Amino acid sequence: KVYVENVLRQTKDMKIDFELWNEQNMHVGDEFGQIEDYVNLAKLVYPLVKEINPDAKLYVLATANVATAREYIEECFKLGIGDYCDGFSIHPYNVALQPESDEAKADVYDIVALMEKYGLSHKELVFSEYGWTSSVNYISDETQAYYTVRGACEYQDVVDHIYWYKMKKKTTGTMS
Repeated sequence: KVYVENVLRQTKDMKIDFELWNEQNMHVGDEFGQIEDYVNLAKLVYPLVKEINPDAKLYVLATANVATAREYIEECFKLGIGDYCDGFSIHPYNVALQPESDEAKADVYDIVALMEKYGLSHKELVFSEYGWTSSVNYISDETQAYYTVRGACEYQDVVDHIYWYKMKKKTTGTMS
């Protein structure tokens, strides 16, 4: 709590968005806790965000691999996480698929349907990591650019913001 308050105070005069715990769905059950712990963290953090910087936004979920995160997302919705955020962040990577493919679109529209099912369609949906890698064995830089623009167009009616993640080649465990 002290850390969150300090960050919020240091950024209180900024128009800023926060994401609560990047890709926590990859850590459910390990030393970082259960889904209920994540929802409880949102319950703690969201009121602090609104108290200290009312203009700031808090996005939750920030899920890795939307295709495998559906159950995690639905459980978060069932536990009421929608009451403790301004919107939802997902990472809809599907590096083997073109952005218009039925499978890629189904992953995103499944989440939109879940938002509707739980009465959360008024909340923002953002892609806080989005893109295709152009590293060895994937696609060219040119194709990466085409896919990214085409994907942005494909989801313009359901996604409020897109943050491009893989702008440069990633050939090791770090961004170059």
